[in-house]
Amino acid sequence: MYLEQRKHKRFKSKGEAFAAFIKPNQSIIVGRIADISLGGLGIVYLAIDEVGEGTPEVEVFGLDSVHLSRMKSTVVYDTYLPDQSSDFLAVRRCGVQFDQLDRDLESELRGYIEKHCAEADEKERVFADNLAHSKDIEQA
Repeated sequence: MYLEQRKHKRFKSKGEAFAAFIKPNQSIIVGRIADISLGGLGIVYLAIDEVGEGTPEVEVFGLDSVHLSRMKSTVVYDTYLPDQSSDFLAVRRCGVQFDQLDRDLESELRGYIEKHCAEADEKERVFADNLAHSKDIEQA
């Protein structure tokens, strides 16, 4: 049986939800949210540029006009997904950790998760944990 190692339970969006990575003087990268928690999120995106390391601000939005303000974050991993990529398009998955959300933003995020998300299944949790773990090994 899989034992969740993370501090916050991960959830999958019930609808179409997206995140935009915003860094000063760089192109904005937008991707589909794979999972989200009070501690961070994972997104899958088409790579023109990599999110890479650093501390981007993340903006969460959905097709139903849900919108969460820019949240300061830290990139935990950003990895290439060869089985989802083609010769012309690179697909990547990026995980970020939110940096100290203020009380109001945490409340907004909690409300978003309760209204627009369902608990991620075990297969998705294992996949995300394996990606994060492989990134830790690469950095060692």
